[in-house]
Amino acid sequence: MATYETMQEHFREQEFTLRCKDSHEEQLQKLENAPSKFLREYYSKIFGVNQRSILQDAPFFDVCQQFPQDIMDVFLEGILAYELKYLLRYYIDEKGFFMLSDLNKEIQSFSYGYSHVKDKPCNIKTTDLDRQSSSNLG
Repeated sequence: MATYETMQEHFREQEFTLRCKDSHEEQLQKLENAPSKFLREYYSKIFGVNQRSILQDAPFFDVCQQFPQDIMDVFLEGILAYELKYLLRYYIDEKGFFMLSDLNKEIQSFSYGYSHVKDKPCNIKTTDLDRQSSSNLG
């Protein structure tokens, strides 16, 4: 288990306590036996678990060992956003293929469909592309 702050400071598996079948079962028990909705929601957020998986009833299956990573969290909301940041910096600063102001102009003038207008990206600031910036262009 890790807090958001810990995940920003540590990057190797060895720096965390991994969830095992026994600790997962303990967390599920706390979640299921929570005396109030508030406490249930608290445990759900802290443990990263919403409910017991039906797969836990399958023989020889361990949810802590056999579930694949969530591609949305790992790639689309994590790695790809950082890679895009570095790719843009490379094309803008190192190769000079275009300027950040030109990219922002294209983003704002792009014809987004009705269902995508609410997801229209905001302007990218120069500081968003800095190496030290914590921004990941999410």
